[in-house]
Amino acid sequence: QQPYPYPAQPYPQGGYPYPQQQPQPAAQASATARPEEHHRPGRFAVGVLGGGAIPLNRRNEQVPALAGLTLSAGIVFPMAGIWLDFDSYGNSDASHGTLLASGSFTHEAGGGVLIGARAGFGATLVNFKDPVFRDATGTDFRVEATAEYPLGTSSFVLWARPLSFDVLTASSLGGPIMTWQFRVGIGYQT
Repeated sequence: QQPYPYPAQPYPQGGYPYPQQQPQPAAQASATARPEEHHRPGRFAVGVLGGGAIPLNRRNEQVPALAGLTLSAGIVFPMAGIWLDFDSYGNSDASHGTLLASGSFTHEAGGGVLIGARAGFGATLVNFKDPVFRDATGTDFRVEATAEYPLGTSSFVLWARPLSFDVLTASSLGGPIMTWQFRVGIGYQT
């Protein structure tokens, strides 16, 4: 007994009349996935940043604000990096040259933006313009917040170090000089 009101129809020769569904290819990478991980192992990075330094524990007449450039080069791993920076900053009284070795870590904040931190040690040479003062050398310690944004699909990136604290220690300078520093610039990564 057939439960349907229609007479039974045989299937045409060759099987089921509708084409079989083809297996779907593996899901494509999501639109938010980056085709090239920005910080892949052993990637070399170099860049130039401009910025300033404002002393926090000296009066403005003692140590005026400084401005200058930083050349930064490093080897970057997925979440960490090893860096060497050369700063050349100056003001109306003196020029400061700093060589700093530092380590960094980063985390992707979304939209390709990387945020992180760096810390390092180095040495600073202070060249006074007035010959009455002797040039001074001292040790340097720096911690800073970092941000990085890729510029399109190229290897160029926008670097920002908006919050840096630097302590220059030299007995001939009357004790440590702490400065708030900021930098922004362009980097290139291979």
